[in-house]
This record gives sequence, C-alpha cells and structure tokens, in this order.
Amino acid sequence: MRIFRSLRTLSLKNRQWKKYVLYSLGEILLIMIGLLGAYQINQWNEGRKEVQIANDIKAELLRALKEDRQLIQWNHQWHKQILKAQKEMIDYLGGNQGGQRPDTTTVSMTFKTSSFSARNASFESLKEGGINRLGNPELKNELIMLYDQDYWTYKDAHVAYLDYLRSIMEKFGPLYFTDWTWRTNIFNTEITNWEAFRKDRSLLFELKLLYAINDALVYNNYIILNRMEKAIALLEMNLQED
Repeated sequence: MRIFRSLRTLSLKNRQWKKYVLYSLGEILLIMIGLLGAYQINQWNEGRKEVQIANDIKAELLRALKEDRQLIQWNHQWHKQILKAQKEMIDYLGGNQGGQRPDTTTVSMTFKTSSFSARNASFESLKEGGINRLGNPELKNELIMLYDQDYWTYKDAHVAYLDYLRSIMEKFGPLYFTDWTWRTNIFNTEITNWEAFRKDRSLLFELKLLYAINDALVYNNYIILNRMEKAIALLEMNLQED
C-alpha cells in the first residue's frame, strides 16, 4: 500500500497521469482484495462455529437416543412377558388349558405394565435452532418421524392400555383379587374365587381387549426400536463425516 501511495504521489508530481490512474486503481484493488479476504475468513470462522454447534447438539441427541434405546428395549421385553401371561390367562378362561390354573406369577403379570418417556430435549433444541443443521435429509426425516410421530403414537397407546387396565381392576378387582387397588404394577395378587373367576365371560372379553391393546403397544415399541437403530446409525455416520 505504501509503495502504491509513493508511486502515485511521484506520478502526480511528474504529471504522469496514466501511471497515476494505474497506481490508484492498483491501490483500490489491493484494498478490495484485503476486504474480500477478511470477509471470507470471517465467513469460514462463522461456518465452523455453526458446524460445531450442530455437532454438539447431534452428539447430545445421539447420547439421548442410546439411553432411550436401553429403556425401550427393556420396556419392549417386559410387555412381551405381560402379553404371554395375558395369553395364558385367556386360554385358561376360555377352557384351552385343560383346567390347569395359572400360577401366581402369571396372574400378577397379566395385570402389570411399564412406562417409557423419551428424552426429547436435544431434539427440541435442534428444532429451535433449525433442523436443517442436520444436513442429511434421511436423518432429518427419521428423527422427525421418531419424535413427532412414533413417540406420540406410543404415548397414546400406553394411555389407552393404562385406562383399560384400570377399568378392569376397578370392575373385577373387588370380586376376585386379594390386592385389587389399581396402580402401575400389581405384585403378588391372588385369585380369591377361582371357580367364579373362570366362569366370568365378561372378564374373558375384557382380557381379550386388553391383550389386543397390549399387542399394539408391543408392536409400536418394535417400530420405535427399528427407527432408533436407523437414526443412531445415521447420526454416527453424520458426525464422522463432519
């Protein structure tokens, strides 16, 4: 810059107008190149900051998904055991077990449940900051389907199951169970009158409906697990690429 300024001043003194104009243009060009370079560096730094913020959110989301996967796997297996117990109870009430009474474990398992709550804080943070930060359209779609559809479907199915289980216990509990006060899990309840219990056709009908709702719940858990596995794999790959 000083060289151009000195040459421009000298050209002006010597009345060399063409050189003066050329040196002036050169000085302006250098200024523009410097400004453009500074702008590009600033844009690069801002871009790196944005990538780092997005990666931090994705890393936290990946951690939450892996923790949720463990919980939903346990919940899935637990409700499959409940489903098995309910099937045995239905077969007994329907006369398909040769009159063999279910044991205490089967009785108590028939009327149990468990719940699952997703850790969605990281996904909500991602949505607030712009879900397009993910970059990968497939990953974005899987996460939206998981958090905004599958989890809500599960929640609705679980509420329906709880409501129906509660209604069964309130209706039939005083008639047949030693411990019939409804709560999330009923432990060690026993049947007080097996003969009347087995002949109750309305109870059989209610248990078949409860089984159907639970079956839908188990299937929904299966859908969530598959979606989780895919989202986790895509997130891990996405983080490695960045």
